[in-house]
Amino acid sequence: MTKSYKRKWFHKGGIIRQRGNGYQVEINFNSKRIRETLDSLDEAKLRIEQLHTELKNQGLDSLALTPELR
Repeated sequence: MTKSYKRKWFHKGGIIRQRGNGYQVEINFNSKRIRETLDSLDEAKLRIEQLHTELKNQGLDSLALTPELR
């Protein structure tokens, strides 16, 4: 049985779903799925942007390692 959501958005590699009065954020981060429920669409978009930036920074940090450490 599939769940139905009122609305669904894709934002910077993440998914935002409207569930009841809240918004569920879902993004894959460090090979794990993160789901959080927030009160507003703006908060949900901001959270995805924060997670996206954190993931991007981790990728850039890995390039700073020497080939031996990688």
